[in-house]
Amino acid sequence: MARGKNSVRGWGPRLKALREGLKISLREVERHSRRFAQLGGNNSFVIPHSSLSAIERQEALPNIYKLITLSAVYRVHFPELLLIFGADLDDIAKFQVKFPSTQPTLLSLDVYHPNREVSFPLQFNPGIDLRPSTVLSHFVQSWGEIPVGALQNMNLREHVWGLIGTDDLTLHPFLSPGTLVQIDDRYTKIEMSGWESDFDRPIYFLHLRDGYACGWCAVAEGILSIVPFSPMRRSTRRFRYPDDVEVVGRVTAAHVTLVPFSRRSGRKP
Repeated sequence: MARGKNSVRGWGPRLKALREGLKISLREVERHSRRFAQLGGNNSFVIPHSSLSAIERQEALPNIYKLITLSAVYRVHFPELLLIFGADLDDIAKFQVKFPSTQPTLLSLDVYHPNREVSFPLQFNPGIDLRPSTVLSHFVQSWGEIPVGALQNMNLREHVWGLIGTDDLTLHPFLSPGTLVQIDDRYTKIEMSGWESDFDRPIYFLHLRDGYACGWCAVAEGILSIVPFSPMRRSTRRFRYPDDVEVVGRVTAAHVTLVPFSRRSGRKP
């Protein structure tokens, strides 16, 4: 939750100020909301004037439908409206980091407030032991402030991002567990030739029935095989294709892990 100027305290007067700034009454908001509900085909978007009055007195909290209506009527971006109630959508990515997955997973890196400044890692400590924690700030030596909008140059929106799980040894040590990968979801067809060595071979991020996977792939007779870097470390996994596996896209970049896998996990490579 965001605090300080975005604290929950005072959200009633702030909503009232938005309404009065538009010079509209409680009943006019109700009338607009009924029109909005008709357009959306959902009466849950209606805000009776008595309900809005209670909300402004902080005697009631608006539900998700009423928040959407207020966003439309007051012409306030939905993420900005949520900030009035102390809910910051940019916290989603922070929370994801605190709940690491042992399996490959897709990450949400949407930018909701491009003009706001956020902390960005400038220098990392390569000797930190990551076994007790996966919070990024624990192994960053120094931080700097950078506008969120600047991160859009890194194609945060144009690409999907995935995280190779801490237990996934499929491509280790070529791509170690915990590696953040950039995925281009325009490339969903498995290429079967055209590379000179395994280091040139396309890597794909896959959506399975029970999760995700990342690796080299081969398709033959309706079977998709996930080929490991070392057959001695991990066996080839096979799935009916496309019934049991979907190609999310091709891995186009990887953020190298900051600490050797053997030191992060306590396992020997």
